[in-house]
Amino acid sequence: MDIKVASEILSRIADRKASKILENVDKDQAAKISERIAERKK
Repeated sequence: MDIKVASEILSRIADRKASKILENVDKDQAAKISERIAERKK
């Protein structure tokens, strides 16, 4: 899945649910997605 799309979707759901999903994603992609979400929340 595209990192931009994934970060858009995951930023709209509860943090606990998002973290459960990110546990199943490649760690490099998960880190990039997490960074994008963090930037959006600033």
